[in-house]
Amino acid sequence: MPILESKNASWARTKSFNQTHDLLIQSTNDYTVLNITW
Repeated sequence: MPILESKNASWARTKSFNQTHDLLIQSTNDYTVLNITW
């Protein structure tokens, strides 16, 4: 079922991206720059 596989892959990428984004927020504490960058 390629549609479900595609959704799972998209979810995995989103989860990974969000974890990276959270780490950047924790390491910089600069929400303004992150909001512009992301």
